[in-house]
Amino acid sequence: MIALGQILGAVTSLYILLTIVLVVVSWVNADPQNMIVRMVVSSTEPFLRVIRRYTPALGGRVDWSPLLLFLLLLFIYYFVVQSLMDYGSMLRMAGMAGAQAAVAPF
Repeated sequence: MIALGQILGAVTSLYILLTIVLVVVSWVNADPQNMIVRMVVSSTEPFLRVIRRYTPALGGRVDWSPLLLFLLLLFIYYFVVQSLMDYGSMLRMAGMAGAQAAVAPF
C-alpha cells in the first residue's frame, strides 16, 4: 500500500506541476509549436476535456477546467494518497507486531 501511495503521489505531483505550467503558458501566450508546450497540452488535455464536458461554461471566456483539475489533484494528493500511506503504515506495524509475537511468546 505504501508503494502504491508513493507512485500515485508522484503521478499526482507531476500532474499538479503540469497543470500549473499549462496555466502559465496560457497566460504568456507561448508558441504552440514549442515541443514542451505541446507535451504539456497533450498530457493535460484528456483530463481537461472530461472536466469541460461535465461543467458548464461559466464567466464567458474564462476556462475554469484547469482550476477544477488542480483542486481535484490536490484532493487526490492530500486525501487519497495520504490515506493509502497511512493504511500501509498501519498494515506494516500490524505485521511487525504479529511477527514479534510469533518469535517471542513471552
